[in-house]
Amino acid sequence: MEYVFKNKFYTIFFTIFDFIGSVLFFPAKLIFRSKLPKDPKNILIIRLDHIGDVVYSAPVAVNLKLAYPDARITFLVSTPAKDIIANNPYIDEIICFDAPWFSREKKTNGNSALFWGLVKKVRKINFDIGLDLRGDFRQIVLMWLSGIRFRVSYGITGGGFLLNKQTHYHKRFNPLERNLHHLESLNIPIVINRTELFSSKDDVAFVEGFLSENNIKPEYSVIIHPCAGYSSKNWSSEKFSELARLIRERLNLSLIFIGAQKDVKTINSIIEASGIDAINAAGKTSLGELVALIQKTGFFIGVDSGPSHVASILNKPAIILYSGTNNANEWAPRGINTVVIQKKVSCQECELLECKINECMNLITVKEVFDTLNVLVAKNINKE
Repeated sequence: MEYVFKNKFYTIFFTIFDFIGSVLFFPAKLIFRSKLPKDPKNILIIRLDHIGDVVYSAPVAVNLKLAYPDARITFLVSTPAKDIIANNPYIDEIICFDAPWFSREKKTNGNSALFWGLVKKVRKINFDIGLDLRGDFRQIVLMWLSGIRFRVSYGITGGGFLLNKQTHYHKRFNPLERNLHHLESLNIPIVINRTELFSSKDDVAFVEGFLSENNIKPEYSVIIHPCAGYSSKNWSSEKFSELARLIRERLNLSLIFIGAQKDVKTINSIIEASGIDAINAAGKTSLGELVALIQKTGFFIGVDSGPSHVASILNKPAIILYSGTNNANEWAPRGINTVVIQKKVSCQECELLECKINECMNLITVKEVFDTLNVLVAKNINKE
């Protein structure tokens, strides 16, 4: 087994752990050989990490529903990611659990109690098939403790001996390919290999009202998302201010800044420094409303984040300012109207959450981003 740990200690530990586990579980696996249920009643999909990850997981539910139309499909996701799949007609139920191991605000109190509470909740449903799409040891243990009959995942962080089907991990697959590969390994047909996002009527109505109240013509507007989950992925506020000024003065497009509640102050300072009128919608929309807003507006500019993936999937003309912390070929949005700007640096793919130098983002210039937007505007706005 090839593990994905960068820390050698974890690699050594789980190599030994998995060897011992494989030996101990071998007799039981030999006696109780589990096969993929032919007519499953309940299927669980686990994706507890971040919004962008959940976005690319939805096609798994679609293809499972097409393969097993009578099965009940349940998605286990974090609370913030719930809205991104809430209106998906192929998903029957959503269970929310905010996994402390993926929280950007580290908390330790009560984590064990929360985990065991989730185990009890999942066990009551009596799932026939469970798919942990990420390949996370803790989630594999969750499936095993919950008594899920047939368990599928990657064994890249340990616990592979607890699985009935261990999917082969391909490093250079993009997130969507990696998710669907679980189904391919089970010989489940891939009918839909793209992500589709669904907005509710209420979300669409909210956005239409929002745009009308602010006198914004949708096709002549730009959404800007300046704040990523980690500071290593951020572009400077000064550059966003200068970019906003150029867009407003030279292209005469309306600007809508989006983000979380914690980003309000940063965005206010960006707008104030730009000296132009812009809307700060940070913290003012639900995730579902945000999806509808991106769908309705004309253009998108953002850093590596969930909204950037949403814009790409919706095929909006989008510019993604991508840091060097991750491999863009593997993780960056791939929409047909998406332009990814990434600078190559010596410390490429560092995976740092914070960086004092932030060279990869500082090398991206305002002129480069503005010129790229200018090209997209010329292609997508019919000039009279």
